[in-house]
Amino acid sequence: LFLENIILLAVFVALFFLTGTTAVFAKWEWMLLYIVVIGLLYGVKYSLPAAVLATVVQILGESAGVPELRGWENWMQYILQLAEYLFAGMLVGYTVDLLREENRIKTQEALSAQEDYKRLSDINEQNILVKNEYEKRILNAKNSIPQLYAIIQKIDVLESDRIFMEVLHVIEELMGTNTVA
Repeated sequence: LFLENIILLAVFVALFFLTGTTAVFAKWEWMLLYIVVIGLLYGVKYSLPAAVLATVVQILGESAGVPELRGWENWMQYILQLAEYLFAGMLVGYTVDLLREENRIKTQEALSAQEDYKRLSDINEQNILVKNEYEKRILNAKNSIPQLYAIIQKIDVLESDRIFMEVLHVIEELMGTNTVA
């Protein structure tokens, strides 16, 4: 990461010095662009050192290698330049770090939700299998609800002799023998 930072600094320093005499590119803030790029790529941790390096390059570039440090206004200009670069680096880097952290949290929540969904889906499949098995058992049992309904339908007559006969038939069915009478 540090090596990449130095390589990017070298690229922007080259752009800064090579385009300094060109009218179109002379007004571009190459060092500010460098800080923004570092902030976007690596966050606030590397954008602050990049701001200091950019300030040094800017000072050395504008003063042809020997900065003028005698006047108070020159010191103020350099300090304001450093403050501008630090602010830009912190703003971009902090925003990128914040967005990356939010993205990490959302990704983690999504993975957790997917795991929960899969676990609940597996539980639901097991519940469906158990429900279907019990449903088969209930419907196929001798004393199941359809059987009980059929029995009640046979016994549900008004004549007492007929009720006695139907009860005998029902007992024969349940016991599996025809010698109940």
